[in-house]
Amino acid sequence: MRCGTCRHDQCEALNGVVPLAKVLPKGFSVPELIVVITIITILFVVVLIGLDPTSRIAATHDGERRRATHDILQALASYAADTAGNVPTTVDALTASIQIVGTNVSGCGSATTICAGYSLIESSCASLTSLVDAYLESVPTDPTTGSSGNTRYYIQKSYSNRLEVGACDPEKVASIAERR
Repeated sequence: MRCGTCRHDQCEALNGVVPLAKVLPKGFSVPELIVVITIITILFVVVLIGLDPTSRIAATHDGERRRATHDILQALASYAADTAGNVPTTVDALTASIQIVGTNVSGCGSATTICAGYSLIESSCASLTSLVDAYLESVPTDPTTGSSGNTRYYIQKSYSNRLEVGACDPEKVASIAERR
């Protein structure tokens, strides 16, 4: 663009050409910004709904529960193999009930600790701390509701002396249990 309105000394310095920065406006207009922000927001919502993070987190928790029930059952089986078929003394011998895994001395049979689908629960927890180091790295706890006192995993001994270990609070599936 040729210079015609500027002072003579400016025209000579620029060889008679006006720089583009003086001709074009700087930045975006408010309507342009609103349109861009709206498009980004819509894309974010579509991606968020498509990913369904709540469902993925619940599936991850159930995967952790499956691994934990397997680890507990494997530790009990290894302990039994090393001790002529015995299980830790904290695991009851009653076959008609389940027992919550944890370090609490009492309260594992209260209404707040009942596992879904089970009505008769021993009042004392089955402490598996004797299995730590030799058979377990640590006693697993439920990823959302468990504590060391009440892990939210259970042990049930069947009439044929088989063990079942399960999770009390699965999120995506009806039950998580393993038997041996």
